[in-house]
Amino acid sequence: RKQKVENLGKTVRQEIEKLCDNQSFVELAAFSFSSGSEEERIGDGVVTGFATINGYPFYIVAQNFDVSLGGLTKANCEKIARTLNAAEKNETPVVYLLHSQGVCLNEGVSVLEGISELLLKATQLKGTVPQYAVVLGEVYGSVAALASICDAVFFTAQSKLALASPLVLSAKAGKNLKVEEVGGYDALKNAVLPAVLVKDVKEA
Repeated sequence: RKQKVENLGKTVRQEIEKLCDNQSFVELAAFSFSSGSEEERIGDGVVTGFATINGYPFYIVAQNFDVSLGGLTKANCEKIARTLNAAEKNETPVVYLLHSQGVCLNEGVSVLEGISELLLKATQLKGTVPQYAVVLGEVYGSVAALASICDAVFFTAQSKLALASPLVLSAKAGKNLKVEEVGGYDALKNAVLPAVLVKDVKEA
């Protein structure tokens, strides 16, 4: 059981290692946890830190999909906001590794407060600190709004990005929509996305 819980942070850290220069990642706020079960506390749904990529310094924000499907909590938002504050202070770009099904509904209104503060902070960095998003998998809800603020958004073959889930959009459209039709690369590459450049990295 203990080994299983500890493995909840393994995949997201492997994704970080693949992006960053060898052994350059230094994790920040590693012990910032939400209240809840042990599974929810390990990694707390988001890993933040500092690293270099091809020799250039970046702050890293990576969502841990293995914890509550990457669901945002108020603690997650506060943790990310602290990273953005550090990025602003040191005039260092930010890379988001996004993979999330939305927010943790059990937190109620408090998570919405955290999200509003996070999106405000990310917006305030526009024109000051470059922000880049890498969509690692399905990204829905408020996390998609965070991607829309970024200066560039990078897609992989597994990327899906939408403000609402396919189920919600299918219900609204009155027909069963495929995930790719809602937020896949082909569906979004010709969309008008203010301040967002959608890049094709499907071969990466």
